[in-house]
Amino acid sequence: MSFFLAYTIVWFVGMLVVVGLILFAEYTKLDQLESYFSENAEVRGG
Repeated sequence: MSFFLAYTIVWFVGMLVVVGLILFAEYTKLDQLESYFSENAEVRGG
């Protein structure tokens, strides 16, 4: 196994991890915003 192949695999896996974390952060942010707005709607509705 050449150094270039190992470097490419590590870089590719690292990119996948970063993209996965970004997507996870975006989804959790959306969930928090949705719960925040739904709570506000309930409070306004009384």
